[in-house]
Amino acid sequence: MIIRIIDLFSRGISDNKINKFDQVINRFKQLKIILLYIAFVPSIVFADPLTYKVDGETVTVVDCDESASGKLVIPSSYEDKPVISIEGYAFNSCSGLTSVTVPDSVTSIGRFAFGYCSNLTSVTIPDNVTSIGQDAFWGCSNLLSVTIPDSVTRIENMTFRNCGNLTSVIIGNKVKSIGRWAFRDCSNLTNVTIPENVTQIGSWAFSGCSSLKSITFEGNAPSSFGSDVFKNLPIEATITVTAGATGFDETFGGLPVQILKKKFAIKSFNSHAAPFSLTFETKSDSTYIIEASHDLKNWGEIGEVQGTGSSVKFIERRKALFPKQYYRVKKAE
Repeated sequence: MIIRIIDLFSRGISDNKINKFDQVINRFKQLKIILLYIAFVPSIVFADPLTYKVDGETVTVVDCDESASGKLVIPSSYEDKPVISIEGYAFNSCSGLTSVTVPDSVTSIGRFAFGYCSNLTSVTIPDNVTSIGQDAFWGCSNLLSVTIPDSVTRIENMTFRNCGNLTSVIIGNKVKSIGRWAFRDCSNLTNVTIPENVTQIGSWAFSGCSSLKSITFEGNAPSSFGSDVFKNLPIEATITVTAGATGFDETFGGLPVQILKKKFAIKSFNSHAAPFSLTFETKSDSTYIIEASHDLKNWGEIGEVQGTGSSVKFIERRKALFPKQYYRVKKAE
């Protein structure tokens, strides 16, 4: 840019005209600032049923039409720009939605993002999500199950509060903190496993879970443990801890504590699909159940062995139903 300096006084121009000239220059400067501001303001785009905020090279979902219904798969990109986040309240009260799949491109879910989606039964949270905001699923009364990925380190306050039909929760292994009221009044939740990295559980985190009978801690007792975490649970509710875990007494959080017996030592096994076999030590007065699973979540009995006081061998001659199949042995009650 070439700037020319003009001596207005030497050209006989009056003070009044000089002042007007200065005003024009100042207006131009202001206009430049406004144009620059407009250039950097994120644009809002409506793409039924979703509304996006395009900010530079990334996209955020900011709203969903409340009339949306059924299954919804959130796109991973908009106009070749990745969708990286779901803003707070984006799907709030979208009661017609029954299923939502969040794309792998998303790394954060905002506060109350899915609050009061009362007919939502399932939500898929990808492994790239690192943060889920406070109240994110509060009042999703028909949500049946949820898996919190290992990428998440905190479950915020009231994240799943009042999810009355929630029956299955898998908490990622990297979670360190479970916030206040996180699962309060999840009245159909029957069991939960607390990963070994959890060091903090906030007050009333599981209070009002009136069907929660089994709580398993995979590590030591949390160093920070709030009040009334397990308030108003069934009278038969118990806590199970692994042998050697520290910080637990005969009771913890008002519930009785039982120590998980040492796992059976599998002496040998044949890994071929068929026949599959394993050998383990037994007691003569005990019966042992062999179970199989394809996902480490759902287990089915495939056989039963009577103890002999020494090693026994179990053989499964049927072909495995899945490409990857897991087995376990447990002592019959």
